[in-house]
Amino acid sequence: MVIFLVGKRKRVVVKIGTNLLIDESGVRDGVISSLTEAITSSKEEVIVVSSGAVGFGRRSIHAKLKHQDDVLTNVCAAVGQHEVMTLFASHFAEKKRKVAQLLVTQNDFSNRKTFLQVKAVIEEMLQRNIIPIINENDAIASRTNRFPDNDWVAMQIASKIDADRLVLLTNVDGVYDKDPRSEKDARVVSEFDMTTKVGIGKRNGAMSRGGMESKINSALLGSHLGIPIIIANGNEKEKISAAIEGSRTGTSFSPKAKIGSKRRWIMLAKEKGKISINQGACAALMKKMSLLAIGVMGVEGDFLPGDVVILSVDGKSIAKVITEVGSDALELIKGKTTQEIALLHDDYSAVARNENICLLEEQKWI
Repeated sequence: MVIFLVGKRKRVVVKIGTNLLIDESGVRDGVISSLTEAITSSKEEVIVVSSGAVGFGRRSIHAKLKHQDDVLTNVCAAVGQHEVMTLFASHFAEKKRKVAQLLVTQNDFSNRKTFLQVKAVIEEMLQRNIIPIINENDAIASRTNRFPDNDWVAMQIASKIDADRLVLLTNVDGVYDKDPRSEKDARVVSEFDMTTKVGIGKRNGAMSRGGMESKINSALLGSHLGIPIIIANGNEKEKISAAIEGSRTGTSFSPKAKIGSKRRWIMLAKEKGKISINQGACAALMKKMSLLAIGVMGVEGDFLPGDVVILSVDGKSIAKVITEVGSDALELIKGKTTQEIALLHDDYSAVARNENICLLEEQKWI
């Protein structure tokens, strides 16, 4: 069961998707008004992660997007981002609150120095009672360097700023045990775990990425990082408020023990390559030992010391690490003992040190 502490002011990340902001008939002002009212009446610090730029832009310039039309998608995002922010600014202005736009990319989270700067900017906004409105910078993103969707962005932001809660708003009351569109006896799952049986129908909503499957997988990873998460209905002000305040609504994901900020960064950073290791090295990692070159069997990708890479055994990813050795040097020393490496006049005591190794659990549910 998820337990929400009361007392001090909590920090809550709220993600709202394109289909809650806009549909084929136009802008959903009622939903935006409900969200604004819920946030401004809350005692908590709220950070908003909002989709919608591509959807608003597509509607504005009457664009018909094809699956691989990256440039037109970028143009739609550039047009739509202004419209999204104008909409939020006007609604929050009615409540005498300022908003600020913050656009992020994958690189902002892969570089530890940059992500600390992002965190500092958000902290300063909150100190000044400004509501951050965060979105992926879709105007410059491509298929190779974009986030899977904004559920993932919201989970990243919640992890980076040590949020007390993450709320993922959707068009329904939560995760159902059956597809509610075809099963009349479908019920909302109040507490989700890896054994939960649910019903997810075909995703609808041509203007958006993501969907319930994405929310579940993002929530599972977020809970693994120690973040309490609620998937809740974003159509009703009362349910939005309940989720922000931590009251019982929607579907909750219980957090595991909180892990340190450095390990959270490793877990969420985009990997630059892959290192294949043998069973002996894998056994050593399970005993919280460092990875040595003798256990390395293969190297994929082009990476430098300090980059995050995946470790795999027999093709299965088992860990993410900060590597001490670049890919070129690792090709030369893989499989060698410490003594053999010393003869090469190289000082590589470890490929990855224990404090920079994060073992992966099976977080993907679907």
